[in-house]
Amino acid sequence: MRLKGLVSLGFGVLASCGGNTDTSKVELSGGTGGSLGTGGNGSEWPPGSGGSSTGGRNYSTYTAIGCPDSGVVPTVTKECDLFSAVSGCPNGQACFPAVRSTLDPCQPEQYYYICSYAGNGMQWDDCTSANDCSQGFVCVVTVAGTKCQRTCSLSDTTNDTTCPPGMFCDPIDVAGVGTCS
Repeated sequence: MRLKGLVSLGFGVLASCGGNTDTSKVELSGGTGGSLGTGGNGSEWPPGSGGSSTGGRNYSTYTAIGCPDSGVVPTVTKECDLFSAVSGCPNGQACFPAVRSTLDPCQPEQYYYICSYAGNGMQWDDCTSANDCSQGFVCVVTVAGTKCQRTCSLSDTTNDTTCPPGMFCDPIDVAGVGTCS
């Protein structure tokens, strides 16, 4: 019944225009800053192809802030040991990296290693927050979704903070910290 109503509505719309198509030409008034391409004379629709413009410029609304070189090196405040199996955190907690941006866009971000409640997530386990991952792992966005990944030190390539064979230490938002992927 519904289909029959839609079909009759469609025929009603077609019949209401009388089956005619408007083939009249639209008169256009020319503007400034350009010329017509080949095949048109400015008074027909559709216009010709091509054309050029002499009055336009590329325009961007982006403005660079232009911070002076402050020479300030970002620091890391360490409440715990991010890269150790024994973090120094109380039972049930693990060491996680954290970032805090300053209100001044020209000042460097502040980095922290903090103790927080830990989950059981290991490499490639699903997570929604850092607290879903266990000690030595952090929750990051990957091509496979948000997953726990093992932390690694970007500057240390000689001890157990490096990644297993076949994995690379890719940087994350915290200075000096990466994840094995």
